[in-house]
Amino acid sequence: MLAVVSKDGDGYRVRFERRLKHPVEKIWSYLTDNEKLVKWFSELRIEDLRPGGRILFDMQDGTFEEMEIFELEPLKALEFAWGEDRVRFCIRTAKAAGSS
Repeated sequence: MLAVVSKDGDGYRVRFERRLKHPVEKIWSYLTDNEKLVKWFSELRIEDLRPGGRILFDMQDGTFEEMEIFELEPLKALEFAWGEDRVRFCIRTAKAAGSS
C-alpha cells in the first residue's frame, strides 16, 4: 500500500487512494453501518453519526476512546478525530475522480 506524504503546516498529510469496483452506497455503508464496519475494523463503532457526533474506539481493555466527527457528507465524506490527528474518507465516482 503506497501513500503520498506531504508537509502540511507543522505536520504531515498522508494520502492513500484506492479504486474500488463497488457502488458508492456499498462503500459508504462499510464506513458508517456498525454491522458492516466491524467486518474490517472491529475496534470502531459509530455512536452518533452526525457532525459533532462521535465514533468509539475500543481500547480492548474495557475502555473506549471517543473520537469527534468533524464532517459528514453522506455518500461522499467522513472526517473524524484520531487522537491529535484527523482521519478523512472521501468517496468519489470514477467520473468525479477524473474531473478537475
